[in-house]
Amino acid sequence: MANKILRKTVGGYDLYAMVAKFDDTCREIAPNLLPSRTYRDGEILMDNGDYPVWSADVINTYTIHEPDGPIQSVEIGGKTYNVVQIDNLYWFVENLDYAWQGLTILTSGTSASSSPQATYYNNDENTYGWNGLKYGLQYNWHAVNYLETNKASLLPEGWRIPTISDWQNLATYVGGISVAGTKLKATNVETSPNWGGTDEYGLALMPSGGSSISFFDINEGAYLWSSTESEYYTTDAFSVSVFSDESEMYITEDDGKYYQYSLRLVKDVT
Repeated sequence: MANKILRKTVGGYDLYAMVAKFDDTCREIAPNLLPSRTYRDGEILMDNGDYPVWSADVINTYTIHEPDGPIQSVEIGGKTYNVVQIDNLYWFVENLDYAWQGLTILTSGTSASSSPQATYYNNDENTYGWNGLKYGLQYNWHAVNYLETNKASLLPEGWRIPTISDWQNLATYVGGISVAGTKLKATNVETSPNWGGTDEYGLALMPSGGSSISFFDINEGAYLWSSTESEYYTTDAFSVSVFSDESEMYITEDDGKYYQYSLRLVKDVT
């Protein structure tokens, strides 16, 4: 059934909302009808394309609910992450710090394992974890792939790991890859005075470093996985990175899947 306009005059004010779904309950798109109020036949106007007319054939009642509105935060694994909308995607503002059941968390050194693993930088959760700098866990790509494959059971509905196309589109949206680093990096990072971010879109990329056979670039660089495998090497996958005092966002296709990088999550705006 086509979209309809609900109208109700209350205290002399004409309140209205577009309703997309018309059954026992409706979801309000515009926020100016009274929420949790049941509207009966005779209060409903139908838009026939030319002008509104009173509905004579709607006999059910419909309850209007508060609109969902933009997503501002989401909880995963007992932690609440802030969310920002950039173009047509919601993005996590913080790096993911989520140890799902079965994920191996390294507490000593690094590993080149092909099984899903993660660690905090320098194996130091107190400094870099949720109660410290919030640099998050660093995951190898095998953990990334496992999380993406099992997102229906491990993540809230609709959330996923960004593809390399998502990262490329983000860079294009903020003005191009040559300036995306500056525009997407956090501002006023005490641990990295030369980080050089303007954070114009609220993504707040942090200098969380990374690891392979050793840890590297803490407070100097941010490395983040995509869910996209290399087109040429089955052992590699795409990542993005930004660095202190550099404006560019770098895209790399040949990072080994055993590298351990940070993660952000995204969700399509609907």
